[in-house]
Amino acid sequence: MKRIRMAMCAAVCGVLSIVSCTTDGQLFEDYGCMQQKIVPVSAHSIDKSNVAVVNQLFVNNNISSDNFRYISYERSTFQASYSPYTQYDQQTVRLLQYTNSLPVFNGDLIFIFWNGALHYETGNVTKGTTLNTSPHLNLAQIRALFLADIKKNTANSAMYADSCFQGEFGYYNVNAGVNNASEKLVKVWHVTPKNSSYPEAYYNDEQGSLLYYFDGLYSL
Repeated sequence: MKRIRMAMCAAVCGVLSIVSCTTDGQLFEDYGCMQQKIVPVSAHSIDKSNVAVVNQLFVNNNISSDNFRYISYERSTFQASYSPYTQYDQQTVRLLQYTNSLPVFNGDLIFIFWNGALHYETGNVTKGTTLNTSPHLNLAQIRALFLADIKKNTANSAMYADSCFQGEFGYYNVNAGVNNASEKLVKVWHVTPKNSSYPEAYYNDEQGSLLYYFDGLYSL
């Protein structure tokens, strides 16, 4: 039976040259344009001058920022609406956490400082993981998965057939948003078109299962 399956696969692959058939439950592969995106923790998304300001904020508040990549920084002033009408210098930092030099994609943190002192923090600092940093899936498999999900979930899916995609490897907390659940990181791929943020998807690197898909459109 296995020999017959392999023969059938070879026959189909002779017709569909860009998609390779697989057997024994393995994933399909698409050899269209697919690139790996690598963003180191040092590649902050804010101005260099502001990086120094934010670094100092964390130093002054005894917070280690070694595994933080800064996504945004805002500074403003406001005055309390009650006596003694204290004026505050507010600095807000949004960042992405890293562990093992890889991003924790849904591990964003926001720190709010008033007059240089930490006032409020959202999110949870990752405890890290013993998972390795080697991907299981290859880029051709990821492209095939993404195209299949675009076809199922996006109305104008045909426009993406020949698009170039990019995948970034990292970790994902599958227990995020679950009440009282401990952090559970898995290895994942975050996939988007090369020159666009949407549609986007996250795939479990071990099984290729879809963890999250969003086409960029919000419905009311």
